Amino acid sequence: MPSEPKERKKRVLVVDPSPSVCDSVQMILQDQYTVLALEDFQQAVEAVRKEEVEIVLAGVDLPVSLYQSFFHSLRRAQPRLPLLLLLGENAARGEKLVFPYCDWLAKPFAVQSLQEKVQVLLFQKDWLERSSSPRPAPPPEEQIKAWLYSSRVSSEVREQVFKISSLPLPVFIQGEGGTGRSGVARAIHHLSPWRDRPFIRFFCRGLTLEEFTRKLPGYLKPGASGESIPLTLFLEEVDQLELDLQTMLLDLLDIQRIVWPGLEEMHVEARIISSASSPLARAVAAGKFRADLSQALETLTVALKPLRERKDEIPRLVNEILQERKQEAIFQKKFSSEALQVLQRYLWPDNLRELESLVLKSAVSKEGELLHPEDLIFSFSKKRIAAGSISSPPAGDAGSLLDTVLSTLAHEIKNPLVAINTFAHLLPEKYDDPEFREHFSRQVNQDVKRINTVLEKLLEYGQFSSPHLVRNDLNSALVEVLKQKEEALVKRGAKLFTDLKGGLPAVLFDENQLDFVLRNVMENALSVINEDRSLRISTASGEEQEESHRKEFVELTVHYDGQDAILRNLEKAIGAGPEPGFENLSLALALARKVVLRNHGEIQVKQWGGGTTIRLRLPVPGEPHQNLERKSYA
Repeated sequence: MPSEPKERKKRVLVVDPSPSVCDSVQMILQDQYTVLALEDFQQAVEAVRKEEVEIVLAGVDLPVSLYQSFFHSLRRAQPRLPLLLLLGENAARGEKLVFPYCDWLAKPFAVQSLQEKVQVLLFQKDWLERSSSPRPAPPPEEQIKAWLYSSRVSSEVREQVFKISSLPLPVFIQGEGGTGRSGVARAIHHLSPWRDRPFIRFFCRGLTLEEFTRKLPGYLKPGASGESIPLTLFLEEVDQLELDLQTMLLDLLDIQRIVWPGLEEMHVEARIISSASSPLARAVAAGKFRADLSQALETLTVALKPLRERKDEIPRLVNEILQERKQEAIFQKKFSSEALQVLQRYLWPDNLRELESLVLKSAVSKEGELLHPEDLIFSFSKKRIAAGSISSPPAGDAGSLLDTVLSTLAHEIKNPLVAINTFAHLLPEKYDDPEFREHFSRQVNQDVKRINTVLEKLLEYGQFSSPHLVRNDLNSALVEVLKQKEEALVKRGAKLFTDLKGGLPAVLFDENQLDFVLRNVMENALSVINEDRSLRISTASGEEQEESHRKEFVELTVHYDGQDAILRNLEKAIGAGPEPGFENLSLALALARKVVLRNHGEIQVKQWGGGTTIRLRLPVPGEPHQNLERKSYA
């Protein structure tokens, strides 16, 4: 008898300029999916066009807006292709991408978080594809599961629901109104082994014991004498329950019976799920709730965050609400970035329920396809908010040198940490796999060395005090650094061309700090120079007019055929890159820049035509100073 064909694994495409990230994601997902890993964005677009790819995981280390063209290229190839963005420091601090079927993780990420994000995006894609075709309404269980996998539910809450749904213990759901408490309660019930039981819902504010005991039997089908009646009882705003009802509920939990005239023989096998907007301890402290009942109800607790604490998720929630109704033309609309910013600054007293109401009302009222701030209809006023009615948050000092160093430092450490974190998580279950152990040892060794190099640079930089300015022979200092880097240059397969002008004036610079700058500039060049290409170094003297005097300087120019990997791949994918500021380059150049500026010099970086030019202007003393020494190199 022929064996049944194995189910085809879904195909996942990973694209990230960092080999560490590509290897890590492949290790995490390869058991469950077929993983294709690429380091080039242009190749990723071609792969999506040619191959059946279910989801793309893209490393994003620069502001997300720069990748818009790349993402649109992917979507043109596959309109419903889910995207999971793996955000570096510069991207994580900026504005998130507003795109349907899109989510993100900040580097370094946990293994379980990555697995769950991929699973959720693929589930959402399948759900939307099934719901867009004519078919009978899905059963309640499938609808609830789709809601549970939507953006309305955080990954932490989703994990809790799956964990506790099979446990026959009381559950307390804490969250403000509109955060989805009833949805969580239904999900716990329908995912449990007792999903076939009646799910009976009572709102506790104003509920009397007489009303409860009158209504409950009507919901139930009494069993034969002595049989128990199974049910799930959901009590909303349970902290408002009257004291006599609290006593009856405690009896129900303790002895599974309702002690009330006419109901004494009703044996109820009840699972209790309750909810309130605040912890029950607050009602206990106020003398309004029994402490023993509070402890019993809060055996298992699920806490739901208010929407004001989930502001980063609002763009994704807005798009999801519209996508769920996209079959109707009136909801085929988008919110402008300015409108989304207004929504992110609003406090949302009624949480998700209020957001959904606003999105649908505003979409219905708007004639065009794009909604602006003035098109938003808030429930508190029933009127549109003027574009300038909510002030923008103050902009930070993005040009700060400290910010630049910290962001580049985070970028250079986070990618290696992705690999180290991945291997550390997977090692216990794959320890007996020699291929994995060998790969683990090699990769972690490389990444530890990389982090160690970064930290050594920072430690060396941290030891510098105020510069002690002396006269330096730039050509001699440069030759010494090139001797140190000769082996690395040969290993890289690059050709070195030098044009060091003779008779240059001395430069005024701290001796140790000059050596630090030159080493960092050369190390940066050697780390990204293309193989079999050239490294060109030249020096020359120059001068320029400044107000009342002429300023003399010595200029060092370093040009190499290669760019920072992030920029190179981005330009190949979308045809343009960001401005070549230091926040887009390496830590080595960021630190070199700080030292040059501290010594009253200038440094510029230009990336174009597949190459990089670094130009340093170092100051020359205008008048002889007795306290300045001349430093030359043998």
